[in-house]
Amino acid sequence: GYWLGEQSFSLQKLDIVDAQLAPMFVIENASYSGNTSLNESGDKLNTQLVLDAKQMRLTDGTDVDNFKLDFAIGDIDSQSFDQIMSIYQNSPMLDEQEIQKLLPHIDTLFSKGFNLSVNELSLAFGDGKFRNEWQLSVPEGTDHITQDPMKLMTATKGSLNTYFSDELVDLYPFIQEGVDELMVMELIEKKDKGYELKAQISDGKLKFENGQEFPLIALLMP
Repeated sequence: GYWLGEQSFSLQKLDIVDAQLAPMFVIENASYSGNTSLNESGDKLNTQLVLDAKQMRLTDGTDVDNFKLDFAIGDIDSQSFDQIMSIYQNSPMLDEQEIQKLLPHIDTLFSKGFNLSVNELSLAFGDGKFRNEWQLSVPEGTDHITQDPMKLMTATKGSLNTYFSDELVDLYPFIQEGVDELMVMELIEKKDKGYELKAQISDGKLKFENGQEFPLIALLMP
């Protein structure tokens, strides 16, 4: 099953060290909150998770400030989701027989439709700031997805918005290089204190405000 209701915890500091007690990862002043609920009829599940941390030090020594992730899943079919969770929890290493049990519930889940969103993913590297938001919607009637996974590409609708501050671009040459390429292609817009990229997702394409379109499958290929 899954946790219904509200949950939260806070963490003052966590140090992860290696065998020589050298620091590998540090997180300070962090908090987590989650809220999962059913609609009035009990057939749809909604959940929101928020994780934030004032300071983190990554394994490569990079310092990250003011990290926040706000993630939500909405209108997901509770019965098929419950069946999927039950199968996974009873046998984390799925064999062929269990996979066959799982597939019809996955089909039902997508057929009923649902929404995914990152309402906010933000962090800072010193004075450099990054922010990302996106929403995806799988419409009701997206049937037999396990038999034709590519159908998901054309059925999914959504949007995305990404922001890089000037300081972040100046700090990392590889970001500067990417921004320069996007500026030439007119896919990113210069703002007062940074750069902003906006796009819509529909018909299996990423559609930008200037009218340019790119197939989603091309973006997913290496």
